[in-house]
Amino acid sequence: MVTIITRADDSRFQQGQITYQGRYLDEIVALFPNFPAITLDSIEDVIGIYWKKEENIRKAKQLRVSSFYRTDTQVIIRFSVVADLNITSGDFYKRLRGQMIGAGALEKGAYLPFCCVLDNDQIRAVMKPPNSGDSTLKNDINLLKNRSDWGGIYNKFSPLDSLSQHSIWTDAEILSEVGFACGKLAEVSVEDIPRKEPEKTAFLNRKSKYRREAEMLRQRCVELMPNNPTYLANLAYLHYQNAMELKTPRNRRDGKLRQEAERAIKYYDMAISLDPNRIKDHYRKGYLLAEVLPNTYWKERNLELAKQKRLEGIESFEKALLIWESLDPTNPQQNRERSRCRKEYIKSLYSIGAAYYQMIVNEWDKAVFALKLRHNIREEDCITYVPKDLENANNAWRYFYKCWEYDRPEGESATTAINGVCEGVDKLYSLGKTAFVQYWILSGYGQSDKPEAIDYRDQAEKYLVQSLNLPRSQEKQRQKKDYIAERLARLYITKEEYAKAIQIIEKYRERKLDSYVIHTLSLGLILLGRADRAEIELQAALHDKGNVDKTTSKFLMGCSFLGAGKFDLANQVFQELKQEKEKDIFLIGEAFAAAKLNRTADAIECLRQANEMNPWRLSVGKSLEQLSKGKVRAVKPFRSQRASDVESCRDVDVHNSDGEGLEYYRAVMQDVFGYDPDETDETFEQYLDTHGY
Repeated sequence: MVTIITRADDSRFQQGQITYQGRYLDEIVALFPNFPAITLDSIEDVIGIYWKKEENIRKAKQLRVSSFYRTDTQVIIRFSVVADLNITSGDFYKRLRGQMIGAGALEKGAYLPFCCVLDNDQIRAVMKPPNSGDSTLKNDINLLKNRSDWGGIYNKFSPLDSLSQHSIWTDAEILSEVGFACGKLAEVSVEDIPRKEPEKTAFLNRKSKYRREAEMLRQRCVELMPNNPTYLANLAYLHYQNAMELKTPRNRRDGKLRQEAERAIKYYDMAISLDPNRIKDHYRKGYLLAEVLPNTYWKERNLELAKQKRLEGIESFEKALLIWESLDPTNPQQNRERSRCRKEYIKSLYSIGAAYYQMIVNEWDKAVFALKLRHNIREEDCITYVPKDLENANNAWRYFYKCWEYDRPEGESATTAINGVCEGVDKLYSLGKTAFVQYWILSGYGQSDKPEAIDYRDQAEKYLVQSLNLPRSQEKQRQKKDYIAERLARLYITKEEYAKAIQIIEKYRERKLDSYVIHTLSLGLILLGRADRAEIELQAALHDKGNVDKTTSKFLMGCSFLGAGKFDLANQVFQELKQEKEKDIFLIGEAFAAAKLNRTADAIECLRQANEMNPWRLSVGKSLEQLSKGKVRAVKPFRSQRASDVESCRDVDVHNSDGEGLEYYRAVMQDVFGYDPDETDETFEQYLDTHGY
């Protein structure tokens, strides 16, 4: 037996008939799938309440149903009014909505449809008079919550370890509010942490206590209502927040980042299994998978798992997008959900773009310019790229641009740069760097400025300049822009506008440059003939304890010695690098130094080895043939797609910031060529040779 609660106005109560059809019927069936199957005999009771806000004080009504008529497109209920109930429509609606939220059937921010169907236990819970003490307590909590007085809520129930002896230990709604207050008190930002002891330790210990108490209360809510996805999501969010704090540089370090991320994902999965349409949960799960976990696996060189997690993150973001886009803006309830989750929709677009961008392998190669490896390249030469690189770049562009289009107020011009959900500077920068990498790939990784590549570079310049010129939002005024200037400097270097490259970095230079910015600045200085100044900059990079890529610093130092005519020093640097790691660019640098020192045979041998190692640097093969006067023939690259994959494997830069280089290297070895180092004693190079590659 069921009780029907219908919401109507005075005219329908007088008419004694209500019809549900169209989207109103769809909303009822979405929450109560058994509604169309109800028969007159199964209806035990009917209660009517006024739906208009101004009529909340009017009494709810006892109704008697005379007929319940249904078709595929509508339901018609005919009834008569029996009597007024001793409860107002507003109070009844609050109790009914609280019951549905507590049961996990309704989100906190959602509204009820115009008709509800309750079983006997549910209607008894709604009709039960509230405990006057609990009602007063909830009112007090709401007043404190409206003032964001989290300490006030906490102190009202302190000490929390004795709550299990309190009557509210069985009230999930109150416990959830106290847990929320604990979670807010537990939050830590870098600016909040005291710099000196013992204040710092005391501060972090206090925050840790709040986190433990928040977890205890949210776990208790799940115990009380295990089928309520909201309480599971609240527990997941506590671990999500912990992960966000632990991943932030210079924030607290009293936790395990991967463990917190995995716990959050576990609880988000549980919430999503109960309600698959939770957009916020899909977004946060996706962020942990695509942005947080891959970096933890990269540090352990577990690159396949890092790639897998990033792909799972993209899948989770796409679910958030699909659900949001399927919501009908003409349906009031669905439109409210669209508004409530719009931020997560926009951030999912941006995050998918970022995930695809991070999977691009050959993003930038300073050696092309430092060693002038673009000369003698003709249009008819075999210049190619890894197709997966371009696919990832195009996907990144598609999502970044969609984020750019949607992240603006309705009616705002699509050409206007704004700070919306995502920072306007970041959106422009992402579009600029993605267009630049599209140029880079289509140019054969910088080897030749093909017409179709130049169009992308022009587009990149436009967006990067706009990103530098756009003011940041008020809360991000102090953030630097030197990373944007560095990317624009790369672009100017590809155009041989070296002075502009140097000027743009100097304009946005902070007191201390990061090593990667010094690398680009030094490259511009070397190419402009200012090698002595480049040496000074590179010395700073080599002495920087935070420089994780000192190999590149040493390589560019060798190039600056070449530019300054210090050929013995250059030769020494490249030989040292060659001993550290076999890489074609070190051999090329040594060859150039040897040639300047009139050691032609040594130069030819270095070029020969470099050419065999990576035949896709076409100018190296040509230099080899020119220097040997045709006596040594260069190895020619294959023209097939697999050959481009070989090139990617042999020349990939495994030192790039997110580890995608080595990750892709291993994927190609196994997926394309079938090479498994655990199944053979052959090196990958030997395997390629013996299998005809």
